[in-house]
Parts: sequence; structure tokens; C-alpha cells
Amino acid sequence: MSHAKQFKTSSPVDVSGTMKKKSRLNPAPSDYAYGLDSINGQKNAVFMLKKILQTGNIPNALLFTGNRDTGRKKAALFFAMAINCMGHGADSKPCYKCISCKKILSGMHPDIMTISPEKDRIKIPQIRKINANLTTKPNEAAMRMVLIEDAEKMNREAGNALLKILEEPPDKTFFILISENCSDMLPTILSRCRQIKFTQIPCKIIESKLIENYGIDPVTASIAARYSNGSIKKAIMFTGISNQEDTDQSKDRLKSTPDWVKKRKWLIGEVSHMIIDKYKNRQHASFALAMAEKISSEPADHIKDTVFVLKTWLRDLAVYRYSPDEIINLDFALLLKDITKWVSIPQILSWFKELNTAENRIKSNTSVKLALECFFLKLIF
Repeated sequence: MSHAKQFKTSSPVDVSGTMKKKSRLNPAPSDYAYGLDSINGQKNAVFMLKKILQTGNIPNALLFTGNRDTGRKKAALFFAMAINCMGHGADSKPCYKCISCKKILSGMHPDIMTISPEKDRIKIPQIRKINANLTTKPNEAAMRMVLIEDAEKMNREAGNALLKILEEPPDKTFFILISENCSDMLPTILSRCRQIKFTQIPCKIIESKLIENYGIDPVTASIAARYSNGSIKKAIMFTGISNQEDTDQSKDRLKSTPDWVKKRKWLIGEVSHMIIDKYKNRQHASFALAMAEKISSEPADHIKDTVFVLKTWLRDLAVYRYSPDEIINLDFALLLKDITKWVSIPQILSWFKELNTAENRIKSNTSVKLALECFFLKLIF
């Protein structure tokens, strides 16, 4: 059985059916000229995808691994555009003007299908639904794409159902699986995918983009880049501006998103006061319990980011006395200098351990409030 398919562009035919859910891509204007080359900090991944396009041998399944917001989904859709574009030349770059390019950009192409988790899992009915749509030929695409987001969240039944499809792949169809942690996927699925790794975007690239594209001041840009974990979207979040790249984000969601510039400063300030009070023997359990209650009332994704801020602060406490230039929270250098006079490295490491324990408890669906109460109480006693 061949594991790659030759493709040629073709003229469109009448659309005979549509998928319920589509992927939408809204690149910045500059992206139209560069396509895959507009994916920041992913030279190796882009090189491999362009090589596949040049040969015309499309694997039955590709696996894009790496952190969120490293351009994996964007690359998948640009890749599908390049394959199905009816206006490009020999270089296989999409033209962005033909009907195929326009439909993929708008999320209206009937042969670009997407599966994403429902309630944090991908289940077998979702795979069966896609499989039913694959029994017929593509409506108008030269090659049809099935994009599976967060592929590691497939349960075993869904994974086995997908494996059967990959063992006998439909004609003129290729799959792209996107995963942060492919170790949670079935080994038999991994063996049928060609893996392309998307690396963490370097801080300097993110910092430069924040300054040049968004007008962020250098200090704020540097702090946000260090918080980003390689994600431009997360970096933008920590600058306090709305994410201009996420055009699908609703106004309601924007309103509910906290100002992370203020929240980061508040969190660090409150935790620092708790630490100082501990060493001045004026601890207050009620304050620790109130902190836990306030944080636990937030949405789950906000709690995750709050724990991340706490981790960076504990990290800075450990790092400051040895490498002050390597701290993340640059604007709190003076406070770090003050606190590190009181706190020992073994004490900081014990707090790190307690915070990791709290984080694991939250992930395992333990009471968020109880998990945070345990951490904050250990912090002050």
C-alpha cells in the first residue's frame, strides 16, 4: 500500500454536500504574500512542508507536534491551500484569489473538515461522522483534508476507529493531526503518520514582534515574551492588549478576559506580602484562605495561567541571587532583592513542590479551592 499520494490541481465541480464544522483562517495581510513562510520561527517545519509540496507526494497522514500557538493549524491550512490552489505556478504557492483559496480562507470549503475535542475528549461518534463523509469523492478539492486538533485527546475507541481509516485511506484524502503530547496517542497511529515538529518560538522573535507589530514598550515586551512559553498569543495576553490575531474571539470572551498586566502585579504583590509576613511572624490563615477562594472562583483556563504566574515568581526567587539578569519578572527586581534576604533555596524548592502538588490535584478534578488552600497555607506556615 502506498503511503503517499500524487496531487494535481483541478477545476472545481458542483458542491454536493457540506461539512457542519469548518476551519477558519484569517491571516494578516502580509501573510497573503508569504504563505507558509509567514509562520514565525518554524524554518525546519516550513522547509519540510514545502519539500512535500514540491515533490507532490502527499503522505496519507501528517502529525504536527509542538506547543500551542506555534503556527501548527495555520500551517495545515496554508498547506491545504497550496495543494488545492487553481491559480499558482510551478512553485506551488497559493494565489489567495481563486475560488479554492477563498473558500479555505473563509472556512467555507466543503472538503476541509475539522475534528476538535468536545468536553475535552474526541469520541468515536466524531470519527464515525467524518468517516461517513469520506465514503464519497471530494466535492471539489484536488485533495481533501481532515484536520484533527488536540489529537492526543482521542479516547481509545476513537483512536482505533481512526486507525482503521488510516489503514485503508480514502482516495484523494490526507489527514493532519495536531498534538501537544503525542505520547498519549496510540503507537499504531503514530507509526502511520509522518511527524513534523513545531518548535517553541524563541523569546527574541516574540519580543521583536510585540515591539514592531503592536507598539509594546521594550520592558513589557521582554516580560511578556518570557511568560509566553513560545506562544505569541500568550505573550500578547500578558501585554494587556486584546489578541488582534484571534479574529474568532467573541466580544463576550474579550470582556471576560482579565487584564493580565494588573493581575500579574496583584498576584506577585499579594504572595510577596504573605512571604514577608511569614518571616515577620505575622501570618494570617484567613488571608491565605481568602486568596484561595478568590482564585478558585475563576474560569479553569484563568486558574491555569494564575498557577503559571505563581511558578514564575517562585522560579525568580530561586534564580535571582545567582543570575539576576535571568529573572522573568524584570519589573520586580527590587522586591526580589528584598525577599531573597529572608528566604532560603530549600524553602523555595519546598514551595515549588507544594505548588506542583496543587496543580496536579487541580488537573485530577480535586476541589480547586481545597488544593489552593493547602498551597497557600504551606506558604505561610
